[in-house]
Amino acid sequence: MNAVFTFATSFQINNYGDGTVCNHMAAVAYFTDSIENTDCKYVGTPCNSLTDYNNGNCLSCGYRGCNRMGYGSTINNDNGLIYLTTQNGQKSPYCQHQLSVNLISNTLAGQNQARGLFKMTLTGEKGTSPQIELDNNDVTFKAGSIENRLVASTKYVGENINQVTVSYTKTSNLISSFLYQDQWSFRQIELFHADNQKTSRFCPSVNYIQSGSSVAFIKC
Repeated sequence: MNAVFTFATSFQINNYGDGTVCNHMAAVAYFTDSIENTDCKYVGTPCNSLTDYNNGNCLSCGYRGCNRMGYGSTINNDNGLIYLTTQNGQKSPYCQHQLSVNLISNTLAGQNQARGLFKMTLTGEKGTSPQIELDNNDVTFKAGSIENRLVASTKYVGENINQVTVSYTKTSNLISSFLYQDQWSFRQIELFHADNQKTSRFCPSVNYIQSGSSVAFIKC
């Protein structure tokens, strides 16, 4: 369920519960969490539509600066239609750390296309995140392609992410699996972190991710 809350501005909240909790009841839970959860800033960013937001195109704050939902919100920063991603309303803490991920595929000889399950973990000075799904047989990765994803993590790994680990499991579709490769290579992964509005770039420690395994990407 999607719901709209109004604090100092209007926020679009993704994934609030199962539809049985009304807005004003949810607002109490989110506002309380915005005070208690000091590691997560509830950063909201302006966007023209939910589709654009879900495509990872709207994590940059406007000229007024980032606004926050709940206790940290202010009328002097971004206002209007503001989006952010939260945990399901039945899970606490609700706040999530939002990132835009650019997966830049390599153009190595013999690399044609891949399809399957891609996941990643983030590692920073505060620890490592749970696995985050990047793609589950949704698109076909092509040589030289750039795929953008909006992802979120409930785990605070710190402001400075120093490693991204990506795993790949080739599609198990018996009809089409022969069309896709057992390994894939990303030339670079770019992360844009909504919390600090910074971009980080990561390069692979080895060229190919073999199906069923993972590769560490280090800041470059």
